[in-house]
Amino acid sequence: PSTIASRLVSLKKLQKTWPGFEALEPKKATPSVIFDWANRFKVEGTNYVPPGARTAMKGNSATSINRAIDTLRRLFDIAIERGQIHSNPVLVRPPTGRLKKKVVQQKLVLPSVSAVGKLFLAIENNGSPGGWGKEAADLCRFLMMSGERIGEVPLTTWACVEWEREQLRIPGYKSESSYRYIPLFASLNALLQKIIERRKSAARFSPD
Repeated sequence: PSTIASRLVSLKKLQKTWPGFEALEPKKATPSVIFDWANRFKVEGTNYVPPGARTAMKGNSATSINRAIDTLRRLFDIAIERGQIHSNPVLVRPPTGRLKKKVVQQKLVLPSVSAVGKLFLAIENNGSPGGWGKEAADLCRFLMMSGERIGEVPLTTWACVEWEREQLRIPGYKSESSYRYIPLFASLNALLQKIIERRKSAARFSPD
């Protein structure tokens, strides 16, 4: 599951950014020690060196840092359950600033309808043999219209298209609410019909 994968990534970052973390006794992890680690993590990051780069990247994203702090808090919760410590040092507020990194919301700038249309046409006419350019463009159109995640597309078959009820069944996998229905509105209906006709035409065999 994605939650476990996220925790494992955070654990690796804890190990990289906190030397001796694995051998540290919970009672020795005082709030001041945690503050120092968090500040160092925010400035230095994990010292990751991208392929082809000569120097390590400094800092880390707010999401990455905050997930590591949440994972650290959970580890101390386990230590409390085991009777190793009486309180969670992660919950202590720093004397100045904040433990977690502030998430700065980026302004979302969406392309215009005409710009998106030009992009899809460029994908269609990219010179790929066998009509793969058209298939790739229609995949992008389908993702845009349906709101499906890319991982849901392989699970969506023609049996999921309920033509008479004018709805599309999306077999989501991320959570219970991911399994959903969306209306088969006119433009989505036309797109699916176009894909069907193209694939039927490509499947026909002509001896000439």
